[in-house]
Amino acid sequence: MLSYRARISRFLAVTLLLSLFMVIPVGQSSTFAAAGDTDSSVSFNGSSQYAVASGAQVIPASSSAGSFFTVEAWVYPRAATASSTNGVILSQGVGSTRFYMKRNTGKLVFYREGQSSEGICGALVENTWTHIAVIVGTSNSYCYLNGQLSGSFSYASTTAIGTTLVLSQYSYGFPGSQSATEYFNGLIDEVKIWNIDRSANVQTDMNSYNPSASGLTGYYDFNEGSGTTLNNRVPGASASTNLTLTGSPSYASVESSTIINGDQVVLFPRTYLNSNGGWQIPSHVSTMKALVVAGGGAGGSRSGGGGGAGGYTYSAAQGVTPNSFQSIVVGQGGIGGNAANYGQGSNGGPSNLGSLITTFGGGGGGGTGFGSGNAPDSYRAGLNGGSGGGATGALTGGGTAQIGGGTTGQGTNGGTGVGSGNYPAGGGGGANQSGGNYNVNTGGSGGAGISDPIAATSICYATGGGGGTYTGYTGGAGGNCGGSANPNGNSGGAGAALMTTPPTTNTGAGGGGNGWTSSTDYAGQSGASGVIILRYPLNMSVTLSYSGGAEATYRTLGTITATGSLAGKVTFYERGKAIPGCVRISMNGSNVATCSWKPSLHGSTTITATAKPSNTYVPNGSTVLNLAVVKRTNKR
Repeated sequence: MLSYRARISRFLAVTLLLSLFMVIPVGQSSTFAAAGDTDSSVSFNGSSQYAVASGAQVIPASSSAGSFFTVEAWVYPRAATASSTNGVILSQGVGSTRFYMKRNTGKLVFYREGQSSEGICGALVENTWTHIAVIVGTSNSYCYLNGQLSGSFSYASTTAIGTTLVLSQYSYGFPGSQSATEYFNGLIDEVKIWNIDRSANVQTDMNSYNPSASGLTGYYDFNEGSGTTLNNRVPGASASTNLTLTGSPSYASVESSTIINGDQVVLFPRTYLNSNGGWQIPSHVSTMKALVVAGGGAGGSRSGGGGGAGGYTYSAAQGVTPNSFQSIVVGQGGIGGNAANYGQGSNGGPSNLGSLITTFGGGGGGGTGFGSGNAPDSYRAGLNGGSGGGATGALTGGGTAQIGGGTTGQGTNGGTGVGSGNYPAGGGGGANQSGGNYNVNTGGSGGAGISDPIAATSICYATGGGGGTYTGYTGGAGGNCGGSANPNGNSGGAGAALMTTPPTTNTGAGGGGNGWTSSTDYAGQSGASGVIILRYPLNMSVTLSYSGGAEATYRTLGTITATGSLAGKVTFYERGKAIPGCVRISMNGSNVATCSWKPSLHGSTTITATAKPSNTYVPNGSTVLNLAVVKRTNKR
């Protein structure tokens, strides 16, 4: 038989679970996620920070006829300043062996030594995530923005690419006219380098974690979260191809979080990519509120129709499995109509929360002037899509909505335009209202969207874009949510009004259709990226422990420690009675509160605690810490 001391030593300290909420600062990874579970990027300051793999041949050197290489990345350029208007995203090689792609006066450009000029790929929107892909060949090259073809070039160059891969700076040497000050100001993530042409796979690549794919020579996911090494995740890759961070750039999580009335609200501005296949549902969550919005459709060119809003689904009680991983795919906005796509705006991309919620993309607006001889008349029509069908800018009707994401998804149709007179185009459909039809002098208005159902902010989601018109008349207003007109900046253009301000990012708004003159066409607005927002009760893990382990000694002073993740005040109890001197003890900066306690009785006892957190919406409560109080071995 076990001794008395051995028996009572079997009492173990147990975990105290308070019905509290976990604080996750904006831009920080969730505390419930283990290392490697999150999706992080690296933030470069635009003045002194970069990453380098010295001497590494990651972009293949081959210059044989017909060879290609592909470079992809997610980038988030910050607002330009006097010192960071331009910024190199990636480069390799120097002098006559160089290749680079960079931000140049707000546009993505690339250059391989021997080309006749830089390839201009299209606008990089400030403070917005954009997926970029450049496919470089010895005779032809291509650009993709958010999975959409944005430029093709007949550049003949068989120059071999040199070594030394660098992010956020030119390769060592700063040859020719390259400026040593052109560091990238913003975030970079998911850099993929291939020795093949990935034109047919870009839309898949942008939403996939695929380091083992055939043809990859470099894959940098930035998910280390700390340290100075960015590992090349391609299986079997040489350690020499790992990147070393220089100048102390910081890591940043893709998602952002805030607390509202005791609930955690998590926003995903783009697709979430890691080796576990998605974002981990917290262990205490079985239902949550979820808003899933697809990317908005783009507006058309040349009196183009307004883009339709992204499809959306809102669930006030979405069932989820605790600790499971759910893929997070956020659709990007469509590309504005231009000559490359005959003036017709493209659809936005779908968004989905794993297998739980899926939406359709938004419809693109039809461009009027490129039909009847320049392209089939079908290009004048608005495209079908998600929450809003794209509006037409010509003789045919607006696109229709495809209801997506279950019974809570909503969509409306685009308005109609006319291919004569002032050529006013119809507006794109919004989540709650169809796009407006043209009138004699004004483009149709975009349909109304939905007010924020998650956090009750003033943000208006899924509004339709306004239709464009001929010069001298009035473009249609963008949709709203019953408040100020055009809250997302997606009104239609009139005449030669070059629309450079895109609709508000992460709203799923459709882009405005642009105007035209008799001699000039301008591209329509691109649609806004979608968003996924989740809301669920917080939970704070607090543990009680004792300085003596599972035993306390009679009439001997010891320390009870309460450790949590929320600031507040703790009251400690023995057998249900408050311990003198241990009432409303404030947690320190590490969310730790202590109680000095001297047992007054022999045998087993129970310690409990209640907490009054600083966040008044958080309730309190505790389970029991069981301790054995044993005899002293010494006398007073």
